Amino acid sequence: HGLVYDMTVKAAHAAALGAGAIVKLATAGKLHDYDIDEIRDIAPNLILIAGGTDYGERECALHNARLIAKSGINVPVIYAGNVQNQKIIAQIFREANVPCYIVENVYPKLDLLNIEPTRRKIHDVFEEHIIKAKGMEHVRDMVNGPIIPTPGAVMEAAKLLYEDIGDLVVIDIG
Repeated sequence: HGLVYDMTVKAAHAAALGAGAIVKLATAGKLHDYDIDEIRDIAPNLILIAGGTDYGERECALHNARLIAKSGINVPVIYAGNVQNQKIIAQIFREANVPCYIVENVYPKLDLLNIEPTRRKIHDVFEEHIIKAKGMEHVRDMVNGPIIPTPGAVMEAAKLLYEDIGDLVVIDIG
């Protein structure tokens, strides 16, 4: 969720895809009850809220956080929006008993993307909550390193290769 589709939503979308997330829904602006129904229907594993450059628009993300918090959709939420909202967003979800992770803004000022902190946090949340997924309760018995989504692992491998060999093209066929 973001404030403006061509700005914060695209930045959040890029962070999510770069982390290996499967994005099922992207929305902009203030959510409505029918948006909450659609979110419920897709049963997400994670919700990412962005919106507002730092020290810019605040109300859209606050409105969306309140609506999501009271919806009963109890999945982890990452907030990567206006820095001025961080404390209140954390409080909104804490009061609703919804796990919430605060990261730097994905779009802190016009024409500046900052997607890496959100990408890393998506990996962390994935790893923390993957053991709750059906059939994954014993994954920690088999893996003692980090667990990240496959596309995220491909991205990390590409970064390591780039450090050693320089420019490269990576194709991940899924």
